Amino acid sequence: MTKYKLITLSFPQDPLWVLHDKHGDDVFYMHAIYYDYYWYLQIIYDRLKNDYNDYKSGLTQASEIFKSSGTGSHMLPITEKLANIAKSIQLDTESYILFTRILLDKVAVLVELLINHPNKHELHHSFSDHKKYFIKYRRYNPKYSHLLDGMYWYDQYFLVIRDKVLQHGNQRHSWLKPTPDDLIHILMGKNWGQLTAKNKSGLERIVKKYSPQYSQDVGNIEALPLSDVPVLIHKILLENDRMVENDLPVLYRIVQNTGSAVRVPPLAEKLNRFLSNIASIFQ
Repeated sequence: MTKYKLITLSFPQDPLWVLHDKHGDDVFYMHAIYYDYYWYLQIIYDRLKNDYNDYKSGLTQASEIFKSSGTGSHMLPITEKLANIAKSIQLDTESYILFTRILLDKVAVLVELLINHPNKHELHHSFSDHKKYFIKYRRYNPKYSHLLDGMYWYDQYFLVIRDKVLQHGNQRHSWLKPTPDDLIHILMGKNWGQLTAKNKSGLERIVKKYSPQYSQDVGNIEALPLSDVPVLIHKILLENDRMVENDLPVLYRIVQNTGSAVRVPPLAEKLNRFLSNIASIFQ
């Protein structure tokens, strides 16, 4: 019988709270708006933690029932319970991704107020536009521009998951894949995890340049179970180094067709590290 570990997730307090009353009324009120979304993410995260553990416990219970009694009507209640929890996890996983983007848009406005940008009434309300602007114009705050410049996970991980998988992906199926240590939300693309020769060649080139530890997996990708391909894609997105700009469209096209796993804990860790770094620059 497979034993599933309970998952412990921790979501720290708002790193930007130290700024909310130190920089005048505009910053105070903008932080209050940003904080609403930070709190929403915390609610989602706490729900995920509870649902993860309920699902793990349910799997263990189902395994024990099956071992003692086999299949039958007595399995129906626990099966229905697991299906409901799985949908709740999928909902909150996708909600976390979408609300993270809204929060980052609020961060963009908040930081521009902290910097006291001269175009105070024409602030960027898109984090992507904000990021490009302050990487280009470093004179406003070189430390912050350097932080943004090193935030390659935003383009190569977060935007890929949000734009190319969730919102604009060619999805065909989604489900929750349990492992002994984790629960992984799978969003399968239109090719059901299969790669065309062109996409496989592009993925092999990207992996060779940025994630060579997965070269053997990609080379033998046809032998993998189809459900393992989105998990492999997720690992490549999460662990690679900064990509050159020309490689990103290749990656986007591949991920739109294959789909990807989606996991909240790695994103939450990156997001909170980014917010903590902002706090250290401006407090």
